[in-house]
Amino acid sequence: GKPAAGRVRPRPTRERDSWDPRLGRHRALMTTVVDLVPDNPGRVKKEILRSGDGEVPPPGSRVHVHYAGRLTDGSEFDSSYKRNKPLEFVAGLGQVVAGWDHCVLSMRKGERCRLTLAPEYAYGDHTVGPIPARSTLVFDMELVDWGPGGETAKGLCLKIAVALAAVALAMYHMKPETPR
Repeated sequence: GKPAAGRVRPRPTRERDSWDPRLGRHRALMTTVVDLVPDNPGRVKKEILRSGDGEVPPPGSRVHVHYAGRLTDGSEFDSSYKRNKPLEFVAGLGQVVAGWDHCVLSMRKGERCRLTLAPEYAYGDHTVGPIPARSTLVFDMELVDWGPGGETAKGLCLKIAVALAAVALAMYHMKPETPR
């Protein structure tokens, strides 16, 4: 498979399950930080907490993502874990905030990451529920599963074009009414 896009910088961190009873302390884990939008550095950062397996989903894939979202002050505003139901959506079509599309299309099944989104890749100037306008958001995410089943933008445009052509052809072959 292809490596995730952007700059990669390994750095040590601690994770809850990194406790090593033999050492009596947390093991230093190496995580990878990826800048997902290299043209706009630092605006969409993904810290890989656990690697996944297989290929990354192509745009148009139906994905299932568990997440917990919070503001930079640590206050949680939403969690699929608390609902015990991953969010399902079609990746790459703008059904979620832009930063999520960038992230999910770089993840492998089972991967866990911490995603930090600048406001322009989240909700921008809009207040959404408990999320104030111009907020940087932090998500702990896990790609639970993905597969086909989503409609790609190209496929949808093609269906619309075919339908419009059929209507135009039908109208062309209709006999005009004779004026009285």
